Amino acid sequence: MKELIVNAFPKSGTTWLLHLLCDLLEAQHKDTPQMEPLSYGHPVSGEWTVRKNHYPYWEQVIPIVKGKIVVMSQRDPRDIVVSAMFYRKTTDLEAAIDVMIQSQYVEWVGSWVAPLEALKCKLVKTSYENLHARPVGQLRNIVFEVSGETLSNERIKEAIERQSFENMVIQLKGDRHFMRKGIVGDWRNHFTRGLARKFNDHFGQFMLEQGYVDSLEWWKDV
Repeated sequence: MKELIVNAFPKSGTTWLLHLLCDLLEAQHKDTPQMEPLSYGHPVSGEWTVRKNHYPYWEQVIPIVKGKIVVMSQRDPRDIVVSAMFYRKTTDLEAAIDVMIQSQYVEWVGSWVAPLEALKCKLVKTSYENLHARPVGQLRNIVFEVSGETLSNERIKEAIERQSFENMVIQLKGDRHFMRKGIVGDWRNHFTRGLARKFNDHFGQFMLEQGYVDSLEWWKDV
């Protein structure tokens, strides 16, 4: 049986991507008890299993991913921190930012983007934003890189519909604590200018390098 690892920093859309790839590969999930085997809308073929992880590419993860295929996704850290705030059932965004500052987020992503040693796995990269903006093309590319199979647009669109956020909430028995909005740019509804400046002080250079902002002055427009 072939194993695929879907890896992202927490609250980066990992579960959504896991659902989509399980659907498209007719795979069974692994290590994710919230998801029922029959919730994907297709039979499980038995050829693939998909595992969800939140690991950085540090020493302890290398034995886990060695020889495997890893799909690693990034997300705008401003949306991550807002999602994490609501996941913790609070409205204290500054506290959530403080937690993220302590989380080594930049080092986490950097460990995959520019690992200290050659990757011992096949890495396929995507982003939460690209999956929203160009879902069919992104998923076709990911599946081709993973399995060598070229899927039709119709097959991918059907999977996207089955694994829409509303359907996933139903699958997860209405748990909006776990699946909330699933949109891009929700941070604009929650950041104040002061909090944006604080966030920029810690993550601005990273966001600039990764293309999430055009300048280090973005916070002045909040």
